[in-house]
Amino acid sequence: MNSNRQTFVWLYLLMLSGMAAPAMAADPENLEFLGTLVEAPACTISEGGPVYVEFGDVSIKKVVDGNYRRTVPLTLKCEDTSLTWQLRLSVRGNAAGFDTDNATVVTPEQASLGVKIYQNGQPFKLGEAINVNSATLPGIEAVLVQRDGVDLVEGDFSATATLRAEYQ
Repeated sequence: MNSNRQTFVWLYLLMLSGMAAPAMAADPENLEFLGTLVEAPACTISEGGPVYVEFGDVSIKKVVDGNYRRTVPLTLKCEDTSLTWQLRLSVRGNAAGFDTDNATVVTPEQASLGVKIYQNGQPFKLGEAINVNSATLPGIEAVLVQRDGVDLVEGDFSATATLRAEYQ
């Protein structure tokens, strides 16, 4: 075969291969993705108002023993939905540096006094969400705690935190 003829055959083959690519792209689409984006239902903790936990008069000498434990009275109302959503509960606040469990919010009046939060008897770590069932919330408790080796002084105290319920 002469070289002109070989070149022509190669060019012809290259043209055929180029024509095959567009033919493959014209295949009919046979895969379709469909869905509906939906918002998670709204939830309200304790009817949208603050939750107060009253400790009353506290004996300075009994805080160290953990004698001041109170139930946090929570209610949760979520809009009805036919979809299954995973509800998560979290608590945020100014952490007391003396709590190794990171479950205590500090009182601004006394840096060595804090309120440790528990869920079902376990420390409820600040900033870490837990999975919950909206029909049966975990038991939430607040316990007065203090920094080891420090004497508390007489006076008023308060602590605040934010409890969030959200769907994942």
